Amino acid sequence: MTDSPASNFSPNYYTARDRFCSRAAELGWQTDSYSVMEDLSIDVAISASLPSRPTILVSSGLHGGEGFFGAAVQLALMDSGSLATDLNWVFIHALNPYGFAHLRRCNEDNIDLNRNFLLPGEEYRGSSPIYGKISTVLNPERLGSIDWFVPQMLGAIAKYKLANIWQAVAEGQYDFPQGLFFGGQAASKTQQILQEHLPQWMGESQNILHLDFHTGLGKWGTYQLLMDTVVTPAELQNLQAYFGAEYILAVDGGKKKYQVRGNIGQWTRQLLQPRNYNYFCAEFGTYSFAKVLMMLRQENYVHNWLAATDPVYLRTKEQMKEIFCPESEQWRSRVIAQSVEIVAQADRAVRDRPN
Repeated sequence: MTDSPASNFSPNYYTARDRFCSRAAELGWQTDSYSVMEDLSIDVAISASLPSRPTILVSSGLHGGEGFFGAAVQLALMDSGSLATDLNWVFIHALNPYGFAHLRRCNEDNIDLNRNFLLPGEEYRGSSPIYGKISTVLNPERLGSIDWFVPQMLGAIAKYKLANIWQAVAEGQYDFPQGLFFGGQAASKTQQILQEHLPQWMGESQNILHLDFHTGLGKWGTYQLLMDTVVTPAELQNLQAYFGAEYILAVDGGKKKYQVRGNIGQWTRQLLQPRNYNYFCAEFGTYSFAKVLMMLRQENYVHNWLAATDPVYLRTKEQMKEIFCPESEQWRSRVIAQSVEIVAQADRAVRDRPN
């Protein structure tokens, strides 16, 4: 057992992975590792195989640097002693181990993994015309002593409107390999591993609720449950009864501010058909959207154009960690408590659904 919610946070990917695997082994869960590159792996822990019972899937680190938070949630859950033994639990640790280890949102190929899960028939190509027009602002090859990002973005907003820019940037793009929100030009290693193994991790369970933990969007220390899969009005109403209508932002609920291509929820739902599968991106707020975007831009610049020993590079990496996993003990304690409660709500929700 850890001493406090905040103590579940690890200083780096390697410590987080070791703690995850050790705690799962102590619980008697089945553990497996899937190499992504060198000493980096996606690690999976499975509690049981109860074919007639629902499964709660908890994943972390799809956006690498956000893995500090997601891994802490998984550790807190395993330490809590509250995980029901009559349900199946599947924990996937560090879906993007490279980004986790190197303090990047994207993976070793600069791929934003939550833009990489295109459905069969979709092509890894295309981008919004607006993205192309502001790409040099988002993805500079040189930053001088004065950064003109703010006035340049204000000019772009005046020309294209904020909502259109938000959509153009966040939806993902497939034409600028060194740019932000790049969805890749083929299936990532992470997607390949899930394609091959995820159905067997679910066993014969027909009722699955997936919680994928993220940070960086929303007000400080608060959360939203983003649904990237289209559900029926009856399904949405049922989920709102357990999780709270004020917390759920559904694709067909008219509240989401933007849509994305290649998100993991839609892809996984299709992969696991005809099982009853629902996906939530549990998104916890840290700093303002403007500050987050500026940090992503800065980190992408130093990664592409500066040496890893450059003081600016090193300072940016530390700032990147703070943006997505604040050092504030109050923030850490609060979001862990909220996450544990979300999982408790998921437990109640899946029990009342027909298998």
